[in-house]
Amino acid sequence: MKKRILQLLLAAGIVSALGGNAIMPICSAESENAPITAETESITEEKLREILPKTIEEFTEFTEKNGIVSVHGNYIVYCDKINYSTGAEVVMEQLGTAEIKEAFKYNIKTDEPLPPGSSSTEVIVYEAVSSGTVKVTISQGRVWEWEQSHQVKDLSFYEVNADMTVTKINEEDFVAPVRGDANGDGIFSIADFLMLEKWLLGEGELTCWKNVDLCKDSVIDVYDFCIMRTEVSESKPDYTVLSVELMRGNNSIDKVQKSIYTASSMAELYTLLSTAESCEFDGCSCGFDDVRTLVPNGVDEKFFEANVLIAVYNRAEAGNVVLNIDRIEKTAGLLTVYTTTEYPEYATPDMAYYRGFIAVSKTYFEGVSKVERNDTEIRELSFSGAEKF
Repeated sequence: MKKRILQLLLAAGIVSALGGNAIMPICSAESENAPITAETESITEEKLREILPKTIEEFTEFTEKNGIVSVHGNYIVYCDKINYSTGAEVVMEQLGTAEIKEAFKYNIKTDEPLPPGSSSTEVIVYEAVSSGTVKVTISQGRVWEWEQSHQVKDLSFYEVNADMTVTKINEEDFVAPVRGDANGDGIFSIADFLMLEKWLLGEGELTCWKNVDLCKDSVIDVYDFCIMRTEVSESKPDYTVLSVELMRGNNSIDKVQKSIYTASSMAELYTLLSTAESCEFDGCSCGFDDVRTLVPNGVDEKFFEANVLIAVYNRAEAGNVVLNIDRIEKTAGLLTVYTTTEYPEYATPDMAYYRGFIAVSKTYFEGVSKVERNDTEIRELSFSGAEKF
């Protein structure tokens, strides 16, 4: 299975080396939003059976003390009367990052035979199997006419801790699952894509595997990865404007006039900066021998693991011209950066140029073969104390 997944990854151009996982993990990391710590201790099934009711009298005493639904260590216990003669069934529905499953159930027998149509005394036990938070609804009704016949017997919210102990929580502490949210931060983003990619390559863990099971087959594999890659790339533009700076001086107009550059590594960024930032300032040549001094804050090799850097330059002219980065759009293989250059009514006689840096996620950048700039000029320009242009 592992070999087949890696073959598919290689065929898709996703990985270039062997290694990786191909089985479903347990959601072991706790959410940052986990509200409280469980107060109950883990117990064995044998110990639980000792405290569960075995007679009608014990059943009555147990439900009076604990209610029809109660928590005991790793287990949620549902005790109720069920009239199977009417076709009624118990249905447990769950939604969340945690998971529970039915462990066992039994019927409490009476000493005397029950008349036809009587309800049975039932005990159903559910066991926690993965951590997180979960909304659990327990209902009774006839499945063939569920909407008309079902009755919700209990709706509660729980936290399942790393040791599988269960704690009842308030609704506001429940963390609803988000499709594709691998790291459990409540949003679907490039970070989830990278977490799944690393896990498939045998690195790290998936915080919440259920959110990543996009094929709904209880297996996390390359098929889920390909769906996630498509959904991330088709999502809204994923970019951040890091900075727009006014640089005093006169850059090489023939090189950077209305230009746009891209870099996907530190080496490419150094080449970009040494090319674009050559300038003259007050008659002095400034070659910027150490281009590292020009690197935007936060940009390093780790940055380029998930991003491509785009640099936008305006030519050197009046120092009070303003560059605005408006938006980014992707159409087929073309990525367009829309900018606005504002020319004030009166231009100052000094020389300066603008540069802007934009971080674009690699997932959104995928498939781009060309990057271009679309600049709109707002021009109402004159020299202070001189004639208008």
